[in-house]
Amino acid sequence: MNMEQTAQLSVKKKRIEYIDAMRGFTMILVVFSHICVYGYGKEAVDDMVSFKNVFISFHMPLFFFISGWVLYKTERVWNWNFIKGFLTSKFMMLMVPTVFFFLLYVLVFKDARITAEDLNAAKDGYWFTLALFEFFLLYSLTLFFYPLKDKGWKEDIFVVAIALWVYVLASPRKFHQEILGDWYAYLGIYNLRFYLFFCLGTLVRKYYARFNRLMDNGYIMALVLFLFFGVAIFKEQLLALPNFSTLVFVAYGGLGTLVVLSFFWKHEASFTQETFLGRNLQLIGRRTLDVYLMHYLFLPRHLSFIGDFFLDNPNPTLELFLSGVLALGVIFLTLVVSEILRLSPFLGHWLFGVKEKK
Repeated sequence: MNMEQTAQLSVKKKRIEYIDAMRGFTMILVVFSHICVYGYGKEAVDDMVSFKNVFISFHMPLFFFISGWVLYKTERVWNWNFIKGFLTSKFMMLMVPTVFFFLLYVLVFKDARITAEDLNAAKDGYWFTLALFEFFLLYSLTLFFYPLKDKGWKEDIFVVAIALWVYVLASPRKFHQEILGDWYAYLGIYNLRFYLFFCLGTLVRKYYARFNRLMDNGYIMALVLFLFFGVAIFKEQLLALPNFSTLVFVAYGGLGTLVVLSFFWKHEASFTQETFLGRNLQLIGRRTLDVYLMHYLFLPRHLSFIGDFFLDNPNPTLELFLSGVLALGVIFLTLVVSEILRLSPFLGHWLFGVKEKK
């Protein structure tokens, strides 16, 4: 058994420990951002000094990166028979619950009226699972139509090339809006930009040992941290430069992902089942679909007075603590309701993709 194969076996053992914990951490960042936007009001959040402005540019790239990481399996053969079963399974696990909870959200908060705005790119928040299914479809077809027999680095180049091509095509928002009109938003074309991070997740999983050696290099990690904080500090100035928004999106998302992944990997002993922090982050990480689908129903709204206060009295540390407590409260409620619904194997299967016991 060579070093790369040993590393792959090691990854399988470690995944439940710190990868699920990292996924749980990322879910907390997502709910944290939604507390700000849905609770304090988007107008206040856009102008107030908040850690949300730091998190929002990398938590979704990180989420899709983890999804790609979890998807990759060395032994998988992407032939047509496997792809049909794989996509059918993912459709039932992602699309069916999303439609149900989206309609429930519209029933509760929109008086059961669906407008064109509800079907825009954000879809009232219910866009992540739709984009993730599109990524599973793109990745499956990419490997299925890969033209060479060589399954090594040439295949990796092909995957990255397709991902970059998708990114370039999805990025010019105004151009696509003029051509596709409302269908640009309905199909979530702009969200396809995240596919690049999904593919990077599969490649880091594939070359895990080599990646670790790079992250163990103090000079490389210092450069990553320097660039990440540099982009974070000067992000607004960089975005003001012509044609820099695309570069900032990739750089900030990629660098933030590397920083978080390296932190969880190097401190994996803190995120095991034996630690309080590890157990709870892993619980959230294993229930990310449940939390994502239901947390919109529990988000505190009409907190604009808090947003106005922090807008007039900037205090990002206090706002981080308050928003963090609210986010954890919302996640706790979703996990309780999730546990109740999972008492029924039927509901657990159809709402959260729980495998039925044979």
